[in-house]
Amino acid sequence: MKRSLVTMAIMMALVSTANASVETGDLDLNFGFSWQSENGVNGAGDRNVTDMSFGVDYFVTNRISLGAAYGYYDRDQSSNASANTQTESSWSLRIKYYILKRERLLPYVGFAYKFYKAEAKTGNLSSSTDDTGTSFLLGLRYALTQNNAAYLEYQMNSYGDKWPNNVDGGSRVLIGLIHQLN
Repeated sequence: MKRSLVTMAIMMALVSTANASVETGDLDLNFGFSWQSENGVNGAGDRNVTDMSFGVDYFVTNRISLGAAYGYYDRDQSSNASANTQTESSWSLRIKYYILKRERLLPYVGFAYKFYKAEAKTGNLSSSTDDTGTSFLLGLRYALTQNNAAYLEYQMNSYGDKWPNNVDGGSRVLIGLIHQLN
């Protein structure tokens, strides 16, 4: 009986602190992993990419945050790819609008403007491409504790004119953790 009361008290304390409040002036630090699928065009094969990202978001109002994020991946391509090794990095400036203000599960929509850099290496040959693009965001933020949350985000990406024309922007799914500084 005593254990049950202690367990219930701990659970109630955790539930009461996990109100997922987003307030003006809050600062979020986030870390995530993503999977991106791109359709090959002009006879090129499809491409699947996994990467990691880091970001920061600042709440300018109770529902709107402005932020920046950095994403990176480095991997060997399959044998049918034109490059043996490809490294990509991206910086993005983003804005998010949280649909609900004080719920444990907070849906949001957003937009990001991205700066891309890609390097491809095949044997001794290498090439580099810099470009910009955009992304529409749709996500869910779920409060784990008062200052920590998990997030799931879907992005629909579009590249600029300088990006290699053998892939489209593709879809990206991110999953990660947020730590909120109050």
